[in-house]
Amino acid sequence: MVRYGKLASYPQRVDWPAGTANGSRNQRKQNKEVYVMRTLTRKLLSLLLAFTMVCAMVPAAMAADTEELKTNPTTTEDAEDQETPEDPSDGGDHHWDEGEVTKEPTCTETGTKIFHCLDEGCSETKEETIDALGHDFDNSDEYGHDQTQHWLLCARCGKPSDTRENHEENLPWVDKSGTHSQTCKCGYTVDSHSAAMEFDEAAANTANDEK
Repeated sequence: MVRYGKLASYPQRVDWPAGTANGSRNQRKQNKEVYVMRTLTRKLLSLLLAFTMVCAMVPAAMAADTEELKTNPTTTEDAEDQETPEDPSDGGDHHWDEGEVTKEPTCTETGTKIFHCLDEGCSETKEETIDALGHDFDNSDEYGHDQTQHWLLCARCGKPSDTRENHEENLPWVDKSGTHSQTCKCGYTVDSHSAAMEFDEAAANTANDEK
């Protein structure tokens, strides 16, 4: 590698002989031209060095491309000319089976169903999402209750409905195993009297009305 000496910079100050404090105009002009030439020379040498490094890298890159062609001689044009065997999975209409449910949907969560292509040589599958069922209170006859209200339970998961109703009033008295009772449709016993006591249905109804 060629080493270049440090380029002298343009002189900032020149000590002129005695009697010539400012120096001659020609001398100053000559010094400036020398500085400009040295600066241009330095820039040209830098460009030449960069160009030399690029040229040195080109053969290595070409050698790598040649080695790759030897390993895989198929070019892009050759690949386009080759016929690809027809595969039903590459587009076209598939013929799917009836599908298999791999995850059952619930009231709040979606399910999954997998379909398999029936075409010969095709192993394509597709997945479909089954919508969540939602709560079913319309077909439910199960109730939850407390002392004053009752509510329906979901027919699938048993979740309580947000709709609340008061227990029924003026219910008929029913004699069950020696006990007269009034029972709401939800199964809650609103009132009861022992059959061992003399039972007056009218009086019992009046007592309930006064509550």
